[in-house]
Order: sequence, then C-alpha cells, then structure tokens
Amino acid sequence: MDNKITAILVVIILIVVGAAAYMALGNNGGNDDGNSNAHALDLDGVEASEDNVLNGTYSISRNLVLVTNGEPSGNVAAFLSWVTSEEGQKILGEEFVKLTEYTTEIEPTESGDTVLTLGGSTSLSETADKLAAAYMEKYDFMTVTVQGGGSGAGESQCLSGEFDIGMLSRDLSDSGREQGFVDHMIGQDGVAVIANVEGVEGLTTAQVAKIFSGEITNWSEVGGPNQTIQVIIREDGSGTRDCFDSAMEKVDEDFISTQSAVTCQSTGLVIQNVQNTAGSIGYISIGQLANL
Repeated sequence: MDNKITAILVVIILIVVGAAAYMALGNNGGNDDGNSNAHALDLDGVEASEDNVLNGTYSISRNLVLVTNGEPSGNVAAFLSWVTSEEGQKILGEEFVKLTEYTTEIEPTESGDTVLTLGGSTSLSETADKLAAAYMEKYDFMTVTVQGGGSGAGESQCLSGEFDIGMLSRDLSDSGREQGFVDHMIGQDGVAVIANVEGVEGLTTAQVAKIFSGEITNWSEVGGPNQTIQVIIREDGSGTRDCFDSAMEKVDEDFISTQSAVTCQSTGLVIQNVQNTAGSIGYISIGQLANL
C-alpha cells in the first residue's frame, strides 16, 4: 500500500514539474504553443483594422477593382453582381477586406455568353481563381478563366477585347476612364505589420521601411528592448507582399527587403514564424489578424 502511495505521489510531482516547465517555456516569447508576444502594431498611430482600411486612415492599403469596357451587360454583369454579393464577398474576404454593402446577385443565362475571361492584376489572380471555381460549380454551364499580366494589362487587354473583365489592384487610371472603362469596386487590400517584441506597440511607416530594408536592425533603435530584429516577408509574386512593398516605396523609392529576411510562402507560415521567433517582425493581410 505504501509503495502505491509513493508511486502516486511521484507521478503527481512529475506532472506538476512538467506543467511548470511547460508554462515557463510557453511564456518565452516564441514557442509552438502559441503563447507569445506576437501582436499587430499600430502604424503612424492608426490601428491595423478593416474599419481603418475602409475609412482610409490606415496607410498600407489599396483598392481592388474590376473594369469593363463600357457598362457591363448579360453574363458579364451577372458575374460582377455575384462577386459583390454576400456569397462572392465571403470568398474575397478570405484574403482581402470585403465591401461594407453587398449587391443582389443576377443569375446568368445559358442563352448569353457562357465563356468569360478575367485578366490583369497578379495580386488578385489567386482569389480570382477561387471565385471562378465557385461560380462554375454553382453554374455548370459557365466557363470562367483567369489570366495574369498585371494591372496595366488588365486595362489594355480589356480594351482590346481579350479580357471581358480587367483586374486592377489599384484605381482605374484617368486614361482608362477617358477611354470609356467602367470600374467596379470589389474590395480592398490591407496589410498589418505584426511583431513578437515587448514594449513596442506602434511604428511609423518610415521606421517600418527602415526595418524591412535592414537599415534598422535592433528594437532599441525604435524604443524597444536591446534585441536583434528578425525580418519575415512573403515570397515574390505574393499580393500581400506587393501591397506592402508598394506602401514602403512611397516613403523610400529605393526600398528593397533585406537579404537577411526569412521568406514564407503563406500567411499561415508568417504567423507561425513570428509567434515562434522572439524579436521578429512580419506582415499579413488584415483579414487574417484573427488567426494571430
């Protein structure tokens, strides 16, 4: 009986010691349990939020626009109405900031043009692929293809008729408007800067640019602890990186991310790396802040 009691006591002690060690590691600023100092930083005194993207006070943002050569009609208009409906916006909101008001969807008809081509902004391509797939699943008589080429190609090839709908990750140009293009706002792109550091709750855009370019390498240079900064970025071709880099180029036209940066292939990996690396800084789509 005494041996059983002793064994039970040993097990209890081991559990208590293990739990204490687990808790200690969990509060060490970067471990797999997710208990870290990772948080979104205010930018120029403005909180990173969808509301502040929508009201125009948050600086790392841009409009997402689909354009047509003249007023859309038929199945082109039907597709656009679906993208801006609650159903379409749910898909777009997985990566970007949704509209505040939704439209009522117009259903396409089999008697209309059943093949639509979207093209332009590479930042929108991945989401456009998802939208196209969902639309074709809903309406099996429709074929929607997506091509890249950049926002400029979105305008020029929509004008030539190669694209039924041009995709722009910026506002429609004055020349495009003069040529008769009609723009259709489908959402906005906003990028939050996140960091795993104590004592730093916000930065200026200029400070962020200097950190990501490698000019500032220690948190003490921006009012934080004496701790080396580890920069974490997205890969080339990422829409999130494109939006972030464009904002940084507004304060430093020669901005280039430091070569010492860790490159991640997804938002999830950026979050994971920032959470698990004390002193790190990265960026993610504002719509993904709930996963931080």
